[in-house]
Amino acid sequence: METENLPALLANVEDDGLPTISEVENAALKVLAEIDSNFRYSLKLKLRMGAVLCIAKDLLPHGDFGKWVEESLNRKESWCAAHMRLWRDRTVLDQALLWAAETGHPCSNCCSVDRVLKVIADWKKRDRAAVVAVPKPTKKSSEIIAELRREIADNMKDFIALRDPLPSEIEEIVIGLGSRAGADDGAARELAEIAQRFHWRLCDLMAVAQSCGARRNFEPRNGSALRI
Repeated sequence: METENLPALLANVEDDGLPTISEVENAALKVLAEIDSNFRYSLKLKLRMGAVLCIAKDLLPHGDFGKWVEESLNRKESWCAAHMRLWRDRTVLDQALLWAAETGHPCSNCCSVDRVLKVIADWKKRDRAAVVAVPKPTKKSSEIIAELRREIADNMKDFIALRDPLPSEIEEIVIGLGSRAGADDGAARELAEIAQRFHWRLCDLMAVAQSCGARRNFEPRNGSALRI
C-alpha cells in the first residue's frame, strides 16, 4: 500500500470495504519512515500521517488507540492527535496559510504541526476577533435616562390607545370600589376584573379610582372616558 493512496483508504473506511488494522499499520510505518528521514518533513507528509491515523482510530476498539500508537508506531498519543487535527482541517488549510502570510502572522513561516494548527485556529476566529476589537460607543447616564423616559412615554401611549372607554355606570362603580380597595379584598378583585374586561392596566385604574373620589376628571371620547 503506497502512502499516496491514503486519502482513498480513508474513503474506504466510510464505505463497506474496510481495510484491516494491519494494512493501516503498514501504511503508517511507511509514512513514519519518510518522516524520520526528513527532519523538516513536508506538510504533505504531515497530512498523510494524519489521514492514516484517523483511519486507525476508526478501526480500533474504543480506548485502544493510545496503546496502539505507542506500541506499534512508537509515538505519543498527543503527537498523533495533532496530525489528526491537521488532517481534519485540511479543507481550510490553504486559506489559513494564505491569510497568515498576508497578515504577517508570527507562525506564517513555521513548519511544525502545532504552529500550523495555531494558524488555522487564529484564522477561524479572525472575524470574531475583529468584532470584539470594535470599541462600543459609550453613552452618558443622562442620555440613557432620557432614552428610558421616552420609551416609557411611548409605552404609556400604547397602553392608553389599546384600552376601551369606560361606560358612565362602570365609572361610578370604579370610583366606589376605589375608596374600599385598600381594605377590601373583594373590591380589589372587582377592580381587577374591570381592568381586564376593558383592557386597562390595574395600576392605572386603581390610581384613577382613588383620585376621583375627591375630584372627577373626564375626557369625552366615544362617551365619557377616564383621563389620567
